[in-house]
Amino acid sequence: MKKTIYDLFDIAEDASKDEIEEAYSKLVYEYRQDPSNDEATNKENEMIVNRLKIGYEILIDPQKRKAYDSKIAQERANDLLSQVQVSTPKEEAPAPTEEVVEEKPVQPVGVKITEAKQQAINEIPDDEVPVQNNQAGLTSDERQRIQDAAREEFDNNLQRAKQAEQEYKEAYTKAYNNYIKNEKKEVLKGKLRKIKTTAIVIFAVVLTCFIMWLIPPVRKMLTDLYNDNTFVRIIVDLIRGLFSAIFSIFKK
Repeated sequence: MKKTIYDLFDIAEDASKDEIEEAYSKLVYEYRQDPSNDEATNKENEMIVNRLKIGYEILIDPQKRKAYDSKIAQERANDLLSQVQVSTPKEEAPAPTEEVVEEKPVQPVGVKITEAKQQAINEIPDDEVPVQNNQAGLTSDERQRIQDAAREEFDNNLQRAKQAEQEYKEAYTKAYNNYIKNEKKEVLKGKLRKIKTTAIVIFAVVLTCFIMWLIPPVRKMLTDLYNDNTFVRIIVDLIRGLFSAIFSIFKK
């Protein structure tokens, strides 16, 4: 008789959820990754743990467990039927048979795997649901509900992905606009600082000239320079005209 997941977990077929979880935890700990083992042993343990996870998911889910129990019951019924002999067959001379050497799986070093456990491990399918097409034994309404639930889950995930993308675009646009706004503020502040510095320099020059003009010797020297130097006279006339225009604006 084939070994089952219950045999692997060493529990009864009517075991409770807590008993299943306890047995699963013990097996996972038993076949955990161990740095003291070689690479081949750890790979073998990893394969066993993956199969244990599949078996655990089958037993912990009521619907999958029910389908798995139905499959076990069907296989046992088939085995019993095959053993029932309606009539005793005529004895025939046994035909010579070739001895078939069964290749035994590699056992992890330091972890003893019994033959029953190894057979149960091999019986666990790679898929999560051990039924044909994952939907054997289900009615058309149940299959339709499963398909509708899967489609609804897909639509919800797609909607969340679109919403996350929209939120990302909005956050990016907001951050970009804030950056441009701050950049414009910095440019304006730079221009205002330059204008302020230029105004202070002009005011300082004018104040210095005014103070020097109040000193008689300096005033005579500047007057002589203005009268004798044409270039200086042009510059002074331009500055005087500029200040006159500015004062006239403020007077209005």
